[in-house]
Amino acid sequence: MGVWWGERVFFLDWGGFLLDRRSVFLDRALFLLDRCSLILDRVLFLLVRRLLILDRALFLLVRRSLILDRALFLLVRRSIFLDRALFLLDSPLTILHSRFIP
Repeated sequence: MGVWWGERVFFLDWGGFLLDRRSVFLDRALFLLDRCSLILDRVLFLLVRRLLILDRALFLLVRRSLILDRALFLLVRRSIFLDRALFLLDSPLTILHSRFIP
């Protein structure tokens, strides 16, 4: 009976050792998962940061484009006014020219 009890204790100790080993492996796996999670969080943070930088750059390009469109509109408007002024100046000159030069 003593041998049987000793074998049973041995098997319980061996089972406890295996459970301890399994928990060490599980702890290591959880540590690696946490580390991968931190790395993925860092990568996502960098991607979001890069997207925000690109978004800001796109905003500045659109703003610059709108400013250039406004400047072009003002130039066209000024050109129309100049054309009209030249037309108004040219009409009297044409009339004078036709009167005095046969």
